[in-house]
Amino acid sequence: MDLFRIIITLVLILVLIKRKIQVGPTLFIASAFLNIIYWLPPLITGSPLFKTPGSSLWDVFRIGFIGEYPKFRTIYILTAILLVLMLGAAMGEKGFLKKIARCIESIFGDPRWVLGGLPAMIGLLPMPGGALFTAPMVNETAEPLGLSANMRTYLNHHFRHIFEYTWVLYPGLIVLSEIVEIDIRTIAIYNIPLTVAGLVGGILFGMLGIKFSKTMKVTGGGFIDIVDALWPILFIVALVILFSLDLLICLFLLLLLLLSRVQPWIGFTFAIIINGILVLAFNTGENIDPTTMYAGEGIDHTALYAGNGLIAFVLLALALIRPLYPVAEFFSFLKRAIKPYMVVMVFGVMLFSAVIEGSGAAKGVAVDINAIGLPPIIIICLLPAIIGYLTGLTVSYVAVSFPILLPLFPESRELWMPYISLAYACGFIGVLISPVHFCLVLTVEYYKSDLMGVTRLLLPGLVVVFLTALVRYLLSV
Repeated sequence: MDLFRIIITLVLILVLIKRKIQVGPTLFIASAFLNIIYWLPPLITGSPLFKTPGSSLWDVFRIGFIGEYPKFRTIYILTAILLVLMLGAAMGEKGFLKKIARCIESIFGDPRWVLGGLPAMIGLLPMPGGALFTAPMVNETAEPLGLSANMRTYLNHHFRHIFEYTWVLYPGLIVLSEIVEIDIRTIAIYNIPLTVAGLVGGILFGMLGIKFSKTMKVTGGGFIDIVDALWPILFIVALVILFSLDLLICLFLLLLLLLSRVQPWIGFTFAIIINGILVLAFNTGENIDPTTMYAGEGIDHTALYAGNGLIAFVLLALALIRPLYPVAEFFSFLKRAIKPYMVVMVFGVMLFSAVIEGSGAAKGVAVDINAIGLPPIIIICLLPAIIGYLTGLTVSYVAVSFPILLPLFPESRELWMPYISLAYACGFIGVLISPVHFCLVLTVEYYKSDLMGVTRLLLPGLVVVFLTALVRYLLSV
């Protein structure tokens, strides 16, 4: 019985984490345990780590459009996370993080705006392990406030994800829209109370408990200064949203720009102008749907990628001519920025996901829960939550659980939204506390916090989200 085997595996994970074993090695052990109890051949475990079954080896290295979602893009995700680590280190050493924190605090007069606002802002940009990008910024503000490592992790992780219930660029909502055949804007608008509930929960159980002295208020820095401080973030948002470029390309271009001593606005403006010219020159005239991940669907992406290859060449030349770090210091920078345990963790997460997929455990759990004969409301809540917890991916619980849940919905599609919203909320709660969710495990390691302690901090705010979705469901039936 798949449900029983998965429960044993989850208990093993919790016991190992409780014994202070790092998440990466814990997931390797759990993967080996699953491999044994499912009697999986070694190839079933190893192959999905590097490519989707049935695809070519090229898929390991290829950079697809943002909307494409190969199941196990391990190399892609590892590269993105390493770039994020390097970007965070470079932004810290060039003073961006202190400037951002100072500007936001001086504008709003309260350092708590930095702790919640920055992760939420970056949350509008889908990014593997994106909470790791804001972790150094949150740390800058949390340090003088004396916040514990668990609280820093909680604030960064919670606020990073409050828009994933409604933001149409997230793959989970796109896949959900396709499965239930309801317009994504309809789902996003209906889910706005979930985002509001997440915001309220974070404020009540996180921000309000933070004590700060009025004498700690900083001065200096207005709206113009904050735009100047946030240009690395604006750089990525502009290239991803306006031109539908792959995130990995944008991270690489930004890193090249940060590693040079060239004025940042020169490189920023150069990249935007070149991409704008390419869009005008190579627009195919097809209709563009801004609600999809293909914001540039009517554009010849081959031309875009070639043009950004030229931009990368220019920025690389600038980084070599006027480097931020001389050659000898650059390797020291890499040592400061990249931690080996992060690499181990990425492979641990992807290996566990690969074994879950290869064994058919996720689908087996869905079948077992459905066969038990539980009331529909229990299945609607429990099934997505378990799949979300097992995989740590929104797309996974949406793709696995919703096809099974659809027969439990009313005959009229017009009555589906309360059911969809409740199931989506429960699944996402499972994702947020999952030990294989990249954002959670990466920031736990970054802050050296306790995973179980952070989970306990997360639960009250998530209960607010759950109750919001549940009340709306109960009022509709």
